[in-house]
Amino acid sequence: MSVPKKPTIEISDFEYSQLAEFRYQIRQFLAFSQKAAEGNGIQPQQHQLLLAVRGAQKYTAPTIAVVAELLQIRHHSAVELVDRCIAGGLLVKSQDHQDRRKMILGITSRGQKILTELSWMHLEELRARGPKLIEALQSTVAFASRNFPDDSDEKKSSKPTSPFTFRASSDEDIKSLPRHSKTKR
Repeated sequence: MSVPKKPTIEISDFEYSQLAEFRYQIRQFLAFSQKAAEGNGIQPQQHQLLLAVRGAQKYTAPTIAVVAELLQIRHHSAVELVDRCIAGGLLVKSQDHQDRRKMILGITSRGQKILTELSWMHLEELRARGPKLIEALQSTVAFASRNFPDDSDEKKSSKPTSPFTFRASSDEDIKSLPRHSKTKR
């Protein structure tokens, strides 16, 4: 990631307040997420790990290295977190058939049940809180876009920056996404 060039303009009180509002909205969502995980008997990091494993399954085999990258933690920290999840009956690991040095992570039925419940709770929270979060993000991005040149090759690339990035090319793509009923919980 490149460091943006320092602009020559001053940041106004309004712009500071927009940055603060954006951080506040993120903190509120993260506080909700922490309480939701703890209310379901797991630590927030365990929830994040379950979500990373489940989300990565569509794109790659979820290994320790993969989840360390997705969670932005060191490899040894990922090993410890995985071990705690295995001890708690949330995850299992098995040897990769192609590369016996790698261990593939899988979610147990207990882990999936907790992840499903937490995912529904997070979707409901995002439905309620999302508009304020989006508004704060858009305001902050608009300020940044006006004041920082967009000349990096990284920004010009159309390649997704995450394995979870979904880019709909049409309304039909969006309509084709699976819809879930709350009654399936």
